[in-house]
Amino acid sequence: MTYYSRKAIRIARVISEFKVSREVLEEALHMLKSRFHGKSSSWFNRCLDRLTDVKKAVKANTWIVRGRPELGDYEPLYIVTYTPEIRRYTCTCYDPRKPYGSHRMKSICTHVGAVIPVSYTHLTL
Repeated sequence: MTYYSRKAIRIARVISEFKVSREVLEEALHMLKSRFHGKSSSWFNRCLDRLTDVKKAVKANTWIVRGRPELGDYEPLYIVTYTPEIRRYTCTCYDPRKPYGSHRMKSICTHVGAVIPVSYTHLTL
C-alpha cells in the first residue's frame, strides 16, 4: 500500500485541475510563504485547499472564492479584490458586521491567501 501525504494529494489535485506544472505551483506557493513567513502550516494548507475554489471574476483585479463549510465558511462565496494603488487585497469576509470580520482583516484570511498565488501565476480553471 502506498502512502501519500495530505499535502502531496492537495498539490496533485491543484496540478490536475489547473493543468499547471509542479514547478509553477511550487514557485507560487514559495512566493506565498515568503510573503507571509509568520503564518502557520495549517494556514498554508487551507490556502492550498482553497486554490481550486478560486475563479477570476469579469471585473479587473477581482476573484470569487467558493465558500467551504468544512473550512468554517458561512457564505456560499467570497469576493476578493486587489487595489493596486494601495497594494492591498480585501475580502468580503472582512466586513466588520460579520463575526470575526475585523480579526480576519488583521490576520489575512485564507480566501486572500488562495487568491494571491492564482493572481501571481495567472492560473485559471
